Amino acid sequence: MDDYFDKHTLAENAIVVSRLQSLLSSPATFTPASTINSMHATLFAKSFPIEGSLPILETYIAMLECHCIPTRGTTLSSLREYLIFCEVDVGMPICVELLYWTDPSLSVLSSSERESLAQLEKVANFHVSILNDVFSFEREWKAAQKAEGGALVNSVAVLAGEMNVSVHAARQLCLALVRAWEVEFLAMSEKFLTENEGEERLVRAVKGIERRMSGAEAFSWRTARYL
Repeated sequence: MDDYFDKHTLAENAIVVSRLQSLLSSPATFTPASTINSMHATLFAKSFPIEGSLPILETYIAMLECHCIPTRGTTLSSLREYLIFCEVDVGMPICVELLYWTDPSLSVLSSSERESLAQLEKVANFHVSILNDVFSFEREWKAAQKAEGGALVNSVAVLAGEMNVSVHAARQLCLALVRAWEVEFLAMSEKFLTENEGEERLVRAVKGIERRMSGAEAFSWRTARYL
């Protein structure tokens, strides 16, 4: 959907999201009017019968709504502000929820257990978001020159502006920060697992969060989208 939104106006993107909201609220009466409508109608139809799917689909649509905001990312002046913003914009909530929804052993975690994992999830969110920006900067920059929906919202650009450095230097700083987060995550997860020794569900959850980080990087190195 990122590629589609990058090539269309905010108004066109808003129509797509509005149609998906209609699909979610009234699937029985929904009539697809485009390929994107049909694709989502099929996907949603397969998801609806599965317990717990509604919050996942709602989170997915909320992520897409970010691409319909005229001021999307234009007021961000610091990396701290960007990190808060991009937890929604790049779909981190749905990535987090999918981990717990798709693994039966994790779907029964208590609210207190989920809360105890929150700091690990936050570090993973930052890691995935900034690493994605490092890989996708050229693609996003080119898209921003062509269409209204392709606004440049990228940590490399934000950091370059904040620190008054070149794009090349900003990318190196972002990558260094990503590697520092990896060290931080390993230290935090080791401490967490020591404190929760014997809790296999929590061990599985931590490994799942870690694989989200490593998987995102593996995908970025291999996908033709960034080559």
